Amino acid sequence: MKALIYINFILYSNIVFGEYRVYQYLIKENSFKPKSIITSLSPSSYLSFFGSSNNFKIDLLRTWFCPGDTSGFKKLCLSPYKSSNILKMIDEVQNAN
Repeated sequence: MKALIYINFILYSNIVFGEYRVYQYLIKENSFKPKSIITSLSPSSYLSFFGSSNNFKIDLLRTWFCPGDTSGFKKLCLSPYKSSNILKMIDEVQNAN
């Protein structure tokens, strides 16, 4: 029985798929124009890494899953959404301020 489990482990251990989540944020700093960024950092991780929320405000615009991983500084996958819609949203936020 142990041999069968071991053989199954060896045969199927190479069939592993990973995925990660990508976030698109609109960053509003006190004295600068809002900017859109794409990262794999969650909202809480982004704030922990780049500073407190007193210095800037983060709005989550969209999020999506990507196959694979980000090891070795691989580029993040592209958004499945149309980019023209997000540009309209950024313009609306900039015009509101």
